[in-house]
Amino acid sequence: MRHKRFNYICVIYGWDPVCRMSAAWQLQMGVHHLPDKASQPFYNVLVEDKTIRYAAQENLEMAPAEAVKPDIHPRVGKYFSAFKSLRYIPNVELAKRYPDDV
Repeated sequence: MRHKRFNYICVIYGWDPVCRMSAAWQLQMGVHHLPDKASQPFYNVLVEDKTIRYAAQENLEMAPAEAVKPDIHPRVGKYFSAFKSLRYIPNVELAKRYPDDV
């Protein structure tokens, strides 16, 4: 995935149907300025700069194929068992947590 505003490449490893962060966090991050505000899916992402972030659905888009790398983040192995055809394969634990997304 690619963040539309900040242009970072990331991989999703979890999500919430709506923003689950505190009101203070949402205010600090400007969630109230987003068209769909907090009433949209928010994703836990492993970012290429080795950080972990929480991003609104409307801020993410598919990354170009050449930007997708198997070693994007040191914790990728905690959530994924393989990288095949430009796709991360969830491990058993992640697949159980999000069975409809596998």
